Parts: sequence; structure tokens; C-alpha cells
Amino acid sequence: MVEQLQQAPTKSLFASVKRVMTTRLASKALVYRRSIASVPSGVDKGLHVVEIREKNWISKIEPPEAAAVHLQNLYLSMLEALAQSCALDTRGCMLEAAQLLLEWYRSKHLRLSKTVYLHVLTTLCVQPDPMLAADALHTLSQLSLEQRVLPAELWLKHPNHFNYFVAALGHPSATTVSKCAVVLAWLLEVAETSSSTNLFALLNPASIAKINSAFTKWHAVYAISDGLERVCASLYCLQMRMRVGRVKLNKQPSKAKQLVDWLVTTVARPSVTIISQHFSHRRSTSSAHVLPKSMGRASRTLLSGLVRNATMRLHPPTPSTSFPAVVEPGVAPTPQPSVAKPPMTSQELLSQHHGALVRPRLSRLRTVRGTMKGKKDHDHFTFVTPETMSEIQRRRSVRRKFEDLLRETQTKYDAVVSLKGDRLETERRRPDDLGVMDGYSKLLALYSDAEDCALRDFVATALSPQLRAFFFDHVQPFGASLHITHHRWFQCWLTYVPILLLITYWLAYGLYMLQRDAPLARLLQFDVSRIHDPVAQGIAIALSQRKNSSERRSNLQHNMKLCAMWAEWPSLTYAPLAVAFKVAKTDGFVRPAIFSFNFNDLYNVATGFQLGRIVIIKFWKRAPARLGRMLVRQSIYPITFDVLYIPITSTLLRVAICPNGDDRIVFLASTSCDCVDRYGVVWAVGSFGFILIYSCAVYYKMYIEPLATTMDFRFETSFQITMVMARTRYKGLPQKSCVVNPLLSLLADSVGLESHGHLAIPMTLAFLGSLTFLLITAYKMQPCIGSGRIANNIRVLSFSSSSYTTLCVLGFLVSQSSITNLYVALSPLPIVWATAWSVNDRRARLFHIPRLTILELLQERATQAKTVGAIAALHANPVSIPEVDHEAIVSLLHKTVRLARTGELHCRLYAARLLWFCHIESFRKAKTVVGECGDDDALPPKLWFKDLHFYGRTASQKPGLTKSRDMLQQLKHVKIRRIEVIGGPVVCA
Repeated sequence: MVEQLQQAPTKSLFASVKRVMTTRLASKALVYRRSIASVPSGVDKGLHVVEIREKNWISKIEPPEAAAVHLQNLYLSMLEALAQSCALDTRGCMLEAAQLLLEWYRSKHLRLSKTVYLHVLTTLCVQPDPMLAADALHTLSQLSLEQRVLPAELWLKHPNHFNYFVAALGHPSATTVSKCAVVLAWLLEVAETSSSTNLFALLNPASIAKINSAFTKWHAVYAISDGLERVCASLYCLQMRMRVGRVKLNKQPSKAKQLVDWLVTTVARPSVTIISQHFSHRRSTSSAHVLPKSMGRASRTLLSGLVRNATMRLHPPTPSTSFPAVVEPGVAPTPQPSVAKPPMTSQELLSQHHGALVRPRLSRLRTVRGTMKGKKDHDHFTFVTPETMSEIQRRRSVRRKFEDLLRETQTKYDAVVSLKGDRLETERRRPDDLGVMDGYSKLLALYSDAEDCALRDFVATALSPQLRAFFFDHVQPFGASLHITHHRWFQCWLTYVPILLLITYWLAYGLYMLQRDAPLARLLQFDVSRIHDPVAQGIAIALSQRKNSSERRSNLQHNMKLCAMWAEWPSLTYAPLAVAFKVAKTDGFVRPAIFSFNFNDLYNVATGFQLGRIVIIKFWKRAPARLGRMLVRQSIYPITFDVLYIPITSTLLRVAICPNGDDRIVFLASTSCDCVDRYGVVWAVGSFGFILIYSCAVYYKMYIEPLATTMDFRFETSFQITMVMARTRYKGLPQKSCVVNPLLSLLADSVGLESHGHLAIPMTLAFLGSLTFLLITAYKMQPCIGSGRIANNIRVLSFSSSSYTTLCVLGFLVSQSSITNLYVALSPLPIVWATAWSVNDRRARLFHIPRLTILELLQERATQAKTVGAIAALHANPVSIPEVDHEAIVSLLHKTVRLARTGELHCRLYAARLLWFCHIESFRKAKTVVGECGDDDALPPKLWFKDLHFYGRTASQKPGLTKSRDMLQQLKHVKIRRIEVIGGPVVCA
């Protein structure tokens, strides 16, 4: 295997290794499938509902032995699912399978072997949940370095697990990456001692790239930088050792080479000059393994003819190994390759670098990496480039120089103090005679310039206490006295201050909430698989289950949502026309108030504050009555944040900014924004109202609306936030200022589009760019999740209609034609609407979840619908499901787990979690465990350690950070834990 890997091209090497790993995983999965035992027949005694940890579950009445067989088969199925998900590299299935096995192991109902536990923990290291990955990596660090439960030989036998662990170098926490680097350095140092270590089988290209990326990224953290330097040194030594092995193998003449030499010298008798030149070149380049293209082609052409002729004439005897008559005239002396001598170990290499001198100008690490193009690059491929080793030498040399200079400066300082006798007097006199101040300057210059060498962290963590105290007490204060900070303030115009403040808050808060939900870079990736996560939709279906069909679910929230979306269609379509009408100094044929739902400003303010008061009371009082909770969630929230959001926001902005040309709202005691003395009161009212309604709308879209129990669809969270920002910015049309949106309209009123028509073109271009982004996002991502085919079509219809209108307005502004030509250009709008609806409907059907019951969803052929049905069955209350469906649901879930289709991995994993609760009641009576039977191979159930120093642990426990409280409660109920008490059978009313 090793010889084949060394002879194959580099790309094919990694591909073959991947195929080998996949074959091994598939074979393991097949072993798990063959190990599944059959359940004794005739033991089914029915189903009933029990209470486990404040949640009702369907439980099967059966003998304990049958339950133990069921759970043993379930364990083998989960091992098979984990192997399949790793072979297919489906990260979501990998996380679910590994997390299920981990929870089962921690519940003390399952015993795992070292290999399986290593597989589970390394799989968790590559998951997106940072806290779970940090805990898994912390556990691996404890078991490998502290308790020595997982030996290094076990790691090196499983390269797939090793590469999953290397992926943890991309973790955002410096503490976690530091532990990963230390464990990785330890493993590679052990790999150096093994003669059978093959880097091509141990590391894949993604792991090599991850190591190089982390080496560059974490240059400022000493613990990580030091660990990765040790990793690179070990890889470099292993790389040199592999090259030495190849050189030694090439020195021994192969039988094929001897046969060719015999044919050339004995049979064909070609020209001595050509053959001697050929063999001289081959021997002189014996360490390169590859002939030049020109010489290789000529030699292959000549030798192939000679071999073919000689083979046809006779069968040659065993060739001799020396041919002095032919080879001597053209033989050149073959130099000994430099890599033929025994290579140094990583410790010797690092100690040599540690004591190396610092060059005056040390080059930084270059990020340019060579690409592998074929077999000729195989021997020259390097896991660690010479630039990386130079960078390691530079970093360690800088730290060594800083430490030596600091120790030398401290010695001089102590000498000055001993000469003068008075430390305070010495500090005041600035003793330049012994070079102390010069040492201060050099230290500060090195300290500030060498940030990429982790020098600051090195001083804070790795220096001796005496040197550290001397630096912070004497050297650093000297540098602080040399810096003077200057601030310069610019005068702002009072007219634009309110507008800029609200625009800043609108943008900053929106981007902050987007970043809180997901990285901003994901918005441009258009990852459909990330958007259409069926967990939330399955929970919503579970919450909306009704036992009797006569109990119809309320459609009020559903209809209000659709009405608000239909209302946005003409509003978005008319928005760019308002700009054209204002430039043309005409009111158009339709008043903007019709599409913006604007009424009297005082009425809008009163309505907004009344609804805001109800929302504040709801947030203040967390546990209202059932009727009040239903009223708020199903009526007040949709009315406030969907139907009346645009007019209320527009009115509050006009109150806060007080633009020219609008009617003033007169409050008590004749207070209005016309009076400068009382403008502060009006501005405070409008600004506070805008901030309140905007912030609550974003919070509602993120944490409340996705869990609505009467909604059969929901929008993706980041798209919801984007739409709130867009509705705040783009679609509120004031009653008398017919421009693009509330914020820009108020700014445009101050500018005056009638007299400054040239400003309308950049405003229209900005609006067109935003609409294009929203249209592409809505079409590619289909952000409405669940039964949202119509909702997705409405979004695309609105954006495409507005985009076409904006293009027509842009042409009107550029050509400066009459308003009649604009009306003619708008005549194909119905064709645009029909085309947008039909084109998007075909794509929306690919992600549509039918509005069916749980049993009907499990019977669907579509994988996505079946997965949502399994999730709904897991989170649903069995009391709310008809009893006649219980047996059919359990039977379908057993069938899903047993068939083991690779396309239904998600559905299979969620079904397995539900079946665990279905059999746990009878299994507890068996007084046994499943999993590994041997005491030597099984691990104790307490080998899981939480990283208490992880920076995100405290913050992530705050409610509402990533999920709402209801979502966290639902996920908490389905977590596998140690079951001590099971409530009696629950009566289904």
C-alpha cells in the first residue's frame, strides 16, 4: 500500500486514500447491518403514552429482553448511520448521529469502545456549534494528554478521525485552538518515532491547508503559535524522512532497469554516445525520479524499439548488474544527495532555530502555494514549505532576541541602581551612560513591530516572572510617556444630525442582528440546504397538531401575513414611480397614500404607541393568561409588525426629523417641531418610537414568528431581518413626499428633487441594486420554509415588478422624455407578473412541504416531507395525535430505520431518537446496557469534560441568543438523558 502511494501521482494518491477510507467506512456499516439481531415475534402488547421529563412519549409494552434487542439493533444502526454520513460528508447527519451516541453514552445506558468514542468526539470537532466542538476537543485533550485513555497509536490507525480533529484548528476560540495544536503536536511527535508513518495516508489536502491557515491566522497567540511550530517541524522531519527512503530505494537497480541495460548493451548495440548520455543523465538525476520531457521522450522512443526487436528474437538470460564497456565512457560522477544523511528530529530542528541569529530583514511568510499537476510534482510536493520553516525560524529568533535584550537591559539597570544607590533618583536621572535607555528603545521598537510573532502574548505568558515584572514596571511605562493622542472634532449641521443618527441606528442594529444570527458572508452564498432546515418547521407542525379534525387551526395569522405581503406588491411597484413623478413635478395618476396605507399622522402616532404599550407589557410580564397570550401572538403582533408597520414607521420618522414641506403634528401645549425651543421634545418622541418599533419588529421576526403554532410556513431569519430593514428603508411612502422610502425620502425633501433632478438617478440606481439583491436572494434561496409556495411566489412577484418599474424610471430619467413614454413602457407589467409567478412556482415546488398531518407526512415519498414528519413526531405531544395513528407512526419509523437509505439519513436519525424513548420504559427493567460487551474495551460513562473556560458558554446560556426560549425548551425535552422516573400512563382525552 505504501509503495503504491509513493509511486502514484499526488492527486490520485489523495483520491485513492479517500476511496480507501470510504470503502472502509462502508464495510464497517455493512458489518453493523449484519450484526443487527432479529426481534422475537409475538411480544407486542400494545402502546401507551407515558411522561418522561415533563414530556409525553409513546411507549411500547414489551418484555425487557425484546426491548434490549431493539436498542442493541438501534445502536448498530446509529453506528452505520455515522459511518455513512462520514463517508458522504454530510455534516448535519454527522452531528446528529454523533450527538445521539454521545447523549446515549452519557445516560449510562450505552457502553462505547475507545475507537467508537474517538470517532464520535472527532466528528463533533468539525461541527458548527462552537460550544459543543470546544467541549469535545477539551475531552479529547484530557483523555489523550492527561489520562492517557486514548493512545497515540489509536489516533494514527484512523486517519479519518485524525483529519476531523485537524479541522478543529478553524475554531474561533483561541483556548480551544491552543489545545488542538498541543494534542496535534504530541501526535506528530509520536508519529516521528514510527517507521510506518505515511503522511499521504495520514493527512488530506484540506488538513494541510487548515494547518497552514491556522499558522498564519494565530501568529499573535504564543501558545497556538508554539504548538503549530512544533507541528510544522514534525511534518518537515517526516517529509525529509520519506524523501530519504525514496532515494535509498532508487539507488538499488530494479530488474526492469537491468533488463533494459542488458538489451541495450548485448542485443541492439546502439551508439555508445547516445546510450552513455542517456544513462549519465539518469544516474545524475537519481534523486529526482523524473526525466526531463525532451530526454524522456527520446529515450522512451529509442528504448521501446530496441526492447521490441530484442524480445522478438530471443529470450534473454538473467542480466548482469555491471556493464563497464558501455557505460564508462559517458558516466558522470553521481553526487550524494543532501537528504541521504539521517534527518534531524523536530526537537533538534526547533532548538537549532531557537538559537539562530536574527537576520536584519526577515521575510514574512508567503501565502503562495504550489499546485500539484501530476506525477512529476509528487516527489517535489511538500507538506511544509521552506517558507514556513523560515517563518518559524524568524518567529523564534525574534522571541529569543527580545528575551536576551530584556535580560541584558535588566542587568544594566541593576548595575546602575547598585552604582547610584537610590532607585528613584536613578529613574529621574535617566542613566544613559550604561545604555539602559537605548535598551528601552530597542525593546519597545521590537515589541511594537513584531506583533506577528506573538511577542505580546509571549511576554505575558512565557517570560519568567522577574523579566515580566521588569518589562511592565520599567520598560512599558517609558514607552507610554512618549505618545501624545490628538482628537479633532468636526462641526455637524443640525439639519442632518437627526437623519444621520437614525440611519446609523437602522444600519448598525440591523447588521448586528444579522451577524448574531449568522455570519454576514453567508448572505452572499445562497446556500439552499442551510435555509431549508426542517427542524423549526417540524416543531411548528408538532405544536399545531389537533387530535380531532373538527378543531380547525386558526388562519388569522396566516391570512394577515399573506395580506401584508400582497400589500407590499403595489407599494414596491409604485415606489420608483414616485421619484419620476416628483422630478416631472406631477402627482401622477395614483396617490401614494393608497399604497403606503398612511392616514392622519396623529392617528398613526396614537396607534403605534398603543400597540407598543401592549408589546412592552407582554415583554414585561412573561407569563400572561392563555387568552392574552393567544391574543397577543395571533393578533397584536401581526397587526403591529406586518399590516401597520409601514405607516407607523413613516409617521414616527417624520415626527423625529421634521422635514420641510410636511404638516406638523401639534402635541399638548402647542408643542411642535416648528419651534426650535421645543424641537427636542418632538425629536425624542419620534426617535424613541422609531427605535422601539424597529427593534421590536426585528426581535419578533427572529424569535417569535418562527414558532407560531398556527402558521404553516415561516421565513428564514436572516431574510426576515433584511426585509424589516428594507421595509423600514424602502417601502414607506409619506403622504405628501412621493419618494423612495421614509429615511431617504426625508433626506430627499431636504435636498429637493424638483430643483436637483440629477440626484434622482443615483437614488434610483441604489434602489435598483437593492431590489436586484432581494430578487436574486428570494429566487435562489426560496426563503419561505414549509408550506410557503405562495409566499415565495409573492416575494418574487413583488421584487420583479418593482425591478422592471425601476428600470423604466431609470430610462425616463436618463432620456428626459415625457411622462407619456413612461406610461407606455409600463404597459407590459402584466406579462412580467405572469412570467415571474410561473418561473418561480417551478422552483418553489422543490422546497414545498405539504400541509398534512404527521402520519401523512411520514407516508410521503419526498425525503424532505418525510424528514419534517419525523421531526414533528419527535416533538409532538402524543395526546394531541389520534390514538389510531400511534401504531402506524411507530411502524413507519421502525421501517425507516431498518431500510437505511442513504438519502434518508436525517429522517432515520430523528426516527431513531424517537424509538429510543419508545423502548426505554421496558429496557430499564432488563437491568443491562447495550454496546460493547467486553470490560476491557468498554469505557466508563463519565469521560466527558466541559470546557468551563470557553468564552461563549456564559453568553450562549442567555435566552434568545441563537434560539427562542420555546425552541430551547423543545430541544431540551428530546435530549437523551439518564431516565430514573417514568410517569404512569397518560390518559388520552
